Amino acid sequence: MSGTETTIADKQELAELVLNYARGCDTQDPEIFKAIFAEDGVIESPQATMVGRDQIVDVVPRMLGEMYLRCMHFVGNMLFDVKGDTATGEVYCLAHHLTRESDSQASDFIMSIKYADAFRRVDGRWLIARRRLNLGWTETRTVQI
Repeated sequence: MSGTETTIADKQELAELVLNYARGCDTQDPEIFKAIFAEDGVIESPQATMVGRDQIVDVVPRMLGEMYLRCMHFVGNMLFDVKGDTATGEVYCLAHHLTRESDSQASDFIMSIKYADAFRRVDGRWLIARRRLNLGWTETRTVQI
């Protein structure tokens, strides 16, 4: 396989990682986080920093499930730079977080996010080594549920 083909395959695998991160947030499935983070992986956000796959798996899905009725992360632009067994990425996301207001209404807290990512290939698989959440702005609106 040529270097170009490898880079295309690598970028596809990296894209699937970030899409699975969104799925893990939306389903609050700890097994997804376990599969996509390096053992020493890090998540940095304005509120907290989590270090290590075990802490990420324990905290993120549980926290989202406790705080929100539902979540929906819509992933947009994705740019990756692959250099051997490491890569960086910039990923845009609109993250919706619903909290129930009544039987038919919820508050939708929307975060406009630009993730700064670092990836590492471990045993032939790409994993998230570091994900930094850069918050652009937020919006809150009432929605029907």
